[in-house]
Order: sequence, then structure tokens, then C-alpha cells
Amino acid sequence: MFINLSYIKAVNVAASKEDTRYYLNGVCLQATRANGVIMVATDGHRLMAIRQTENYDGDEINIIIPRAIIDAIKIPKFIPEGELTKIADDKWSLDIGGVATTFAPVDGTFPDWRRVVPETCDGTPATFNAAYYGDFGKIAKILGKSAESLSIIHNGAGPSLVDFGNDLDGFGVIMPLRRRVSHDDYAKPSWAK
Repeated sequence: MFINLSYIKAVNVAASKEDTRYYLNGVCLQATRANGVIMVATDGHRLMAIRQTENYDGDEINIIIPRAIIDAIKIPKFIPEGELTKIADDKWSLDIGGVATTFAPVDGTFPDWRRVVPETCDGTPATFNAAYYGDFGKIAKILGKSAESLSIIHNGAGPSLVDFGNDLDGFGVIMPLRRRVSHDDYAKPSWAK
């Protein structure tokens, strides 16, 4: 199977770096006849999912490609895809332009990420961790988009969607901060008057 290297690098930005939740330390690649080829990563605060293709007729795949393997990928000019091949039950190979890297998938179960994707968004504004929103800007850059193309579809205290535009079969999800900021909490500093 060929995988889009920009997609997997972009999705990897949302992968966890925590050792305690090791099963989130990479990109989950799911390939089924029903849904096509999907790449998803999350750290519990943000999620990024891209469907590479809706048509897939191979064997079902559900593996977590380790973050370190994806971090090491350098995307060569004119080679937008890498070939992912199963070598053994616990070994896979990612070949990019004739250079193959063998790896063992993360030995864990990726959570049901679809549960946090909201069915609808009510438009109620929320406050977000600025670093997470900034990471979606990094994702946009990897995908060849401008940060200005991003928009958050607010959902109050629930997960909000991050939209990258109509030409990407993918989306982000960002969790709001639990800390509520009220307009009553704001007072203009005396030195700014």
C-alpha cells in the first residue's frame, strides 16, 4: 500500500509524546473496504484525521506506526508517497524512494477516536490552548496550506472541529480548556487606561 507522506507527517503532529499513554505515541493507520485508508493521531487534547482514499480493496489493516519512525521521515522532492508493506506478524517496512525502514507497530490498542468527533457544533465560543491551535497551523503548513485557511467550528464545552477547507478529506478536533473565562473576570489594567 502506498501512503501519502505529507498526510502521515501532518497527522503525526497530533500524536502524544507521553510515555504513560504509549498507545497514542504514533499514527493509527486503518484501512478497510468500508472506509478506505484513514490516518489518525491524538494526544487526548487534539486529534487529526485524514482519509487518504475512500477506495481500498486490500486486507484490513489497523496498526499504530511509531511516532519516532514518522519523525525520521524526510520527504524527498518528487516522491510524495512511501510504500508500506507487512513483512511478518509484528514487522512492517516503509520504503521511501528505495530506502526501507523496518519497524514494529506500537503494541497497543488505539482508542475509538470516532467517539470524540462531534456530530454537530453549536457555535458557542470556547477557549483553547494556544499551543494546540498553533500545532494545527503547523499541520496546515505540512499539507501545503496557509494557516489562514484554518477555521474552528466552535462547540462550547464540547470538542470543536478544525476545518482545513473543502479540498482535504480530513479534519482536526480540539478540546476546549476546562477553565471558563467570564467577561466579568476582565478589568482593564490601570496602566493601559
